[in-house]
Amino acid sequence: MGNTPRKAIARVGAALKYPLFVKPANLGSSVGISKVHDRKELGPALTEAAKFDRKLVVSKAWAAPKPRLANWRFAVLGNGPAAGQRGG
Repeated sequence: MGNTPRKAIARVGAALKYPLFVKPANLGSSVGISKVHDRKELGPALTEAAKFDRKLVVSKAWAAPKPRLANWRFAVLGNGPAAGQRGG
């Protein structure tokens, strides 16, 4: 991304819109991951992720669609299949 954190911050800021996730590239768990809401949080997030890997991944955080809630009722009698009914 660049030779200095300042260059990396500038390049990320120009390429992606906030919020972002920053994580070590080769670490499979949630260790070192940060959610970044603005430019002032990006530097510390890059520093934290760099403690765990030399390569970092910065990606756009996607908002999940609003869940559509429904009320369902289920009944299981004996060994037969379950039957569902949408409640009102």
